[in-house]
Amino acid sequence: MSKLTLQDTNQIFKAFADENRIRILHLLTVCKEICVCDIETALEMPQSKVSRHLSYLKNAGLIDSRREGQWAYYKLVKPENNLQKNMIKCVKSCFRDVTSLQEDVGRLKKLVKNVDEISNSGSCCP
Repeated sequence: MSKLTLQDTNQIFKAFADENRIRILHLLTVCKEICVCDIETALEMPQSKVSRHLSYLKNAGLIDSRREGQWAYYKLVKPENNLQKNMIKCVKSCFRDVTSLQEDVGRLKKLVKNVDEISNSGSCCP
């Protein structure tokens, strides 16, 4: 695990300070990898807003992406430090009973056949 600077810590806390970024992170704790269009649909948010939040999370070192044709897929990265590890763990378990997060997961389950085992097959991507 790498050492953190105060600036790193600040950036991580800012990433977790936004409701939409928490919603995205929560979806990524449920699925291994998600197509950006499935994130947009599950969160009922426009592409521009989702992309802005995904970019912030990527710059904070919390997620990674890959492109396959015209589609972009996102996943959580392996935590580089204990703060990242514990914050992601909290999103996964502490927020389990938050109604709006469960609604997001419900919408995602309608898009993706097996949410717990999704890897490289987002629903909108042939």
